Amino acid sequence: MSTIKVNFDVLHCTVHGVITFTKRELVSNSSLNFYFIYIWHIMCVSLDITKIMFVESGKLIRTRLSVHDEEKEGILKAGIDKIKNNSIFIDEILPGTHCTGLLHNFEAGATAFATIFASGPTKVWCIPGDKFRAIVTKPEFSIIMMVAMAKRVRTYTKSMRGLLDKIKDRGVSDDEKAIHILSYDATSWAIDNFNVAIEKFNKENEFKIIMEYTTDRLSSKTATYAAGFDVVCLFVNDTADAETIRILSNSGVKMIANRCAGFDRVDTKAALAYGVSLARVPAYSPYAVAEFAISLLMGVNRKIARASSRVK
Repeated sequence: MSTIKVNFDVLHCTVHGVITFTKRELVSNSSLNFYFIYIWHIMCVSLDITKIMFVESGKLIRTRLSVHDEEKEGILKAGIDKIKNNSIFIDEILPGTHCTGLLHNFEAGATAFATIFASGPTKVWCIPGDKFRAIVTKPEFSIIMMVAMAKRVRTYTKSMRGLLDKIKDRGVSDDEKAIHILSYDATSWAIDNFNVAIEKFNKENEFKIIMEYTTDRLSSKTATYAAGFDVVCLFVNDTADAETIRILSNSGVKMIANRCAGFDRVDTKAALAYGVSLARVPAYSPYAVAEFAISLLMGVNRKIARASSRVK
């Protein structure tokens, strides 16, 4: 059985960042099942990925900056506290957890867009990207990697096939000159009004709108319904928190359009971090609101509702 020597760095972290590096050498053989956990990307937004890392003890927190592109450089220079205050939580990397970011190091110069912080004392093993690429080109290791990746690909292919079948059943078109919208929490009056407006728009324009409807409200449990759509249309009771927006982004959604003025149920920081655009109704007619308020006051004063119910 052949052996390969691989140089590893042992990285000790605290909540304040990196403390020390310790060089160690491990002896690996062809029976070793490599299971790298994370690509280290500390206090960076889009720098080259040069290391693969996995946690031996402790915990790493993965976050993502939630600022406009022109602000990122200044925030990165400001330090950890500024980065944390302008980031959203993505997930935690624990000892023995699933593989994350491994594919970045198959190619030199790959970039990532997450920031890692140690949550308390953390010990992390890392292997340089160039060393990793040298290892996987060895026949005995490349076969191991191919077997492991084939299992992953087979699993996700089945899941994706089922998802695509659902999209096809919903009648989502592949028309390049159309935008596909899924409207959540859709009521009959909203559907009727949308259909009239969309039909008129499509007749007058080469660019088309294709809208589907669901009576379900948006949440992390229903966000996958939007797979294959460009836009989701929300109302006042839909919830677009960070986890929901992450799922929408992974499903290909590019915009969240609120058919209301309020947006308190939408995590705007998460939307910015995941590159999802937001739109809303800027304001309702002030005259209509005032007239309705006065009419309600007059109705209460004259007891119109009570009188109406007695007459029926």
